[in-house]
Order: sequence, then C-alpha cells, then structure tokens
Amino acid sequence: MTGYRVAPLSHVDIERAAAGVRRMFELDPLVPLPGLELFERLDRYHLPVGAQHLQLTYAVEQELLDGALACARYEEADNAIALVLSADTYNDLERRNGYRARFSVAHEIGHAVLHGSQLVELTQIDHVQRAMLRTDASDTPIYRDSEWQANTFAGALLVPGPGLEWLERRGRLHADAIRAAYHVSYACATRRLLTFNKHRHAVVRGWE
Repeated sequence: MTGYRVAPLSHVDIERAAAGVRRMFELDPLVPLPGLELFERLDRYHLPVGAQHLQLTYAVEQELLDGALACARYEEADNAIALVLSADTYNDLERRNGYRARFSVAHEIGHAVLHGSQLVELTQIDHVQRAMLRTDASDTPIYRDSEWQANTFAGALLVPGPGLEWLERRGRLHADAIRAAYHVSYACATRRLLTFNKHRHAVVRGWE
C-alpha cells in the first residue's frame, strides 16, 4: 500500500493494535516474531473490517508491482485481505535471518489491521480518486500517513513494549541488546528504542 492519507492514529492506538495482534496469534511479547511460521498461518485468522470480519490469506508472487517486497490488498472475489510477498522476500524469510523480510511481513500486517477499510475502498474507486488520496509530505501530518502508521506498527509488533521494559530492568536497554533479543536489524532496533524513549507512556500504556 503506497502512502495514503488515513484517519489519525496516536502512538497508543498503534501500540494497542500491535498488542492485539500478538494476543490474537498467541505470541509471547518477550520472544521474537516467528516470521515464516506467522506468515504461513495467516489464513487461520479473521480481521474486523467495518461491520464484517474478513479472512486473512497469504500468497507469494514472483514479482510485485514497482518491485515491491510485499503488499497487502483486498481480494474482492474471496472477500479477503491477502498479504503477498515477492519470491525474493519469501526466500529471505525462509532463511530465518531475513530482517528485512520479517519487517515487511509485520508492516503489511499493519496495513491489514490498521487500514483494512481503506484497502477495501481502494478496489472500488478509480485511479484519479486514488491519486487524490495519496499523501503529500508538505501538508499531511505524519500521524495521518499510512506508511508511517504501518512502519510504527511493525516496530511495535517486532519489538513489544513489555520486552523493552524487561531489557530496561536488566540494564540492557540498548540497540545491540534489542537486536539480539528480537532478531531485528540495527535500524529497526534504533528506531524502536527512540520511540520508547520519546513516547514511553504511550508504549507502556498500549500493552497494558
């Protein structure tokens, strides 16, 4: 999903959404996200979208539009939201150390969870209307940008608030320890640490 102007979400909103997904998938917040296993069991779950619950599905395609690593899209024929990986991304996910691939899965789950209604709507409008919804960095607050929201969600899903608190209590709240504990890239660990330091109350509250 490209950057679109969407409903505003706070850090607390996004943390709560990530916590809800961890609970839905029965994933302990103190353990790394199991990228491949999670991706291949997405079809066991449904998401509330508007007044209905849509099936989650997954797929792998040789190439995606514009060279994307992954995407989330509404499949009208199946009335489902599909998370689709490029073949290269899926291969990286199979290697177990594909930091970028795991982030891509978490990011697209974020789009499905946070922007399910928009994914449905985008299949029902023409390309002119769709272009009008795209974000313009000059006049769109960051908290209304779909890509910022999905990136923030991915960080929270990969590195949950309780895990950051656990590391802090042990005097190990730094990027290298976050990387080791959650199998994420240094960039992801650094961004998550910055979010925790700047928005600690929101991060902790979102996981209560």
